[in-house]
Amino acid sequence: MVIQPSNDLNSSASLTRQKSNASAVSSPADSQTAPASSSAGVEKNVQLSAQAQTIERLEAKIVAADGIDKSKVEQIKQQIANGSYEVNSHRVAEKMLDQEALLSG
Repeated sequence: MVIQPSNDLNSSASLTRQKSNASAVSSPADSQTAPASSSAGVEKNVQLSAQAQTIERLEAKIVAADGIDKSKVEQIKQQIANGSYEVNSHRVAEKMLDQEALLSG
């Protein structure tokens, strides 16, 4: 742990969070244990929470997914390159309002 001198309240709050994070322990039922080596060659155990395991699985699925229409991307790139791409401002505005409605509930 590196302590940087500062009279800032945020740094003391950060130090408190670091201490609480360091002392937090996941329960074995919610975690996956994997060995990790430190630079000194000492092996330590790392536990991933159930939420971290879920995120890890979802990230792997996203990386493996091929949900991009490559021909459409190429078409848009060509339109941008030759100056013929036009933005439909009405559609953009509608999508922004739809997103705002989802976020504000």
